[in-house]
Amino acid sequence: MVLVLIVAALPLVFGCQREAGDTGTHTAVDTAGVVAPGETIDDPAAGAPLSAPESRYIHDALMQGMGHIELARSISGRNDSDAVGTLAAEVIRGHEETNADLALVTTSELPAEASPELRQTIARLEPFNGVNLDAAYLAAMLQHYPELIRLHQSAASTSTDTTVQKIAVRAQSRFEGHLEQVRTVYAQVTGVVPQPGPASGSPTPE
Repeated sequence: MVLVLIVAALPLVFGCQREAGDTGTHTAVDTAGVVAPGETIDDPAAGAPLSAPESRYIHDALMQGMGHIELARSISGRNDSDAVGTLAAEVIRGHEETNADLALVTTSELPAEASPELRQTIARLEPFNGVNLDAAYLAAMLQHYPELIRLHQSAASTSTDTTVQKIAVRAQSRFEGHLEQVRTVYAQVTGVVPQPGPASGSPTPE
């Protein structure tokens, strides 16, 4: 079956995505004193300059967010599992909220399109439908989300702009929650429990 092939191929896919030095772990988010649940991200003072790394973070995060929104929307009506559909809706909502926060803190032109990697993933999933699409979408999330979390984690720990830091901390916490949901739904759909592999930020099936 196609589903079996997708599951069996996961270690190869994820192995190709492993980055040197990646330990497969993420620093726990300490939101105390940084951002409270339900807190509104304030528009920073007009003219407040951002550093080059902060500007790059915002640009890259927006491209990633756009990509995950497009990916989630692309499976609508083609998925089999209600849990996958619910997860996709949550992913869209989370990235729309994060992108709205990010857009507040940049005066630069917003990205015109999603990241190339996610656009390639969307194209790769086009032939799939039903349970095979469910498995392929969840596998793609398991592949891409560790990189997304690292992006926000880095900004949360290095940014000197308090507004950017709040956004990054909130995003890291939100997307770590998404990743846990993905792992749970993946196990339900495929019967395989994904676990972080040794020296890898991408899960491998048991």
